[in-house]
Amino acid sequence: MSNGKKQGQQLQEELFRWYISLIRENTCAAAQPAVQGLNALKHHIEVLVKDGWTLSMSEHSSTADLAGVDFVWENPRRGWFPLDAKAVGQTSCLLINQVHVGNNTEAGEYKQLRFEDKLAFLEKLVALARTGRPIRYDDCAPPGVKTKCQSTLLEELKQFQQRLQKASSRLQDDRFRDWATALNKAVGFLLKQKRGGPSAEAIEAARKAINAAVEAFFAKYFGKNEMFATQCMRLQPNLRRSDRLVYVYIDDMFKAEVGRDHELVVLSGVAPMVRKQFEERYAELLKRHSAAEWLIQRKRTFETKGLECVVHNILDAFQRQSGARSAA
Repeated sequence: MSNGKKQGQQLQEELFRWYISLIRENTCAAAQPAVQGLNALKHHIEVLVKDGWTLSMSEHSSTADLAGVDFVWENPRRGWFPLDAKAVGQTSCLLINQVHVGNNTEAGEYKQLRFEDKLAFLEKLVALARTGRPIRYDDCAPPGVKTKCQSTLLEELKQFQQRLQKASSRLQDDRFRDWATALNKAVGFLLKQKRGGPSAEAIEAARKAINAAVEAFFAKYFGKNEMFATQCMRLQPNLRRSDRLVYVYIDDMFKAEVGRDHELVVLSGVAPMVRKQFEERYAELLKRHSAAEWLIQRKRTFETKGLECVVHNILDAFQRQSGARSAA
């Protein structure tokens, strides 16, 4: 969930871990053509690293993270490239280089990066370092990739926005201006939080409540009693209990009042988290009950109405916490 990890962020982290492990290994043994191609790219990357190129990943709640940058590929003598890992959609501006990350759906590798995307990532790093035009530090220093506290994050993001605007005027390059404009949304979000957004405690409490409700749902859903799964199929869930307790299906947005102070918390990323939990539990059960008709039927039911039923149970949990009556 976000505040939490979305699919793109999880794949971004997996890609960075793979890159680090690759450059630390001595060899990539095997003679298959695909692995030979990886060996060749690994050699090119090693040459670039020796020449001073480094790859950094943006931490959550860093200036770079809010600026739409997942990786910074830089050389102290040349400059830097911003990169954004995307499972879907496009980068926020033309200055940011897009990195595609997609799930591998092959058996046994669900939710893992595809090999071709890993190779494409290395190819992009090599191409940028050799033929690309990095942003010079004198023109615009890169955004910070380390996590910042809320009190300094807003100011650092505004400073980076100002550097982009100055670079646009100095270089007569509209790409810098477009990036600065795209940051208005993130700046506005931080300003709103500064004026009285939910506390970190309220956000964490909401996450825990959601996780607990999801755990409870799947414990019953995959239990031996078929009645609960049957009821889910027939359920007509109400995903809007009030303006302050609602799940918006299209935007994957969850709103709820949390705690004694009734702080309004807005989270997204519920849907991928729920689907991930289902896939993990289903895969584990499939190892022990590979031909069980009841398990196959559970999968069919979940694919039809599973997400709505889980969210319905999450809303019930929050409604019980507030002492209000549950609505079906």
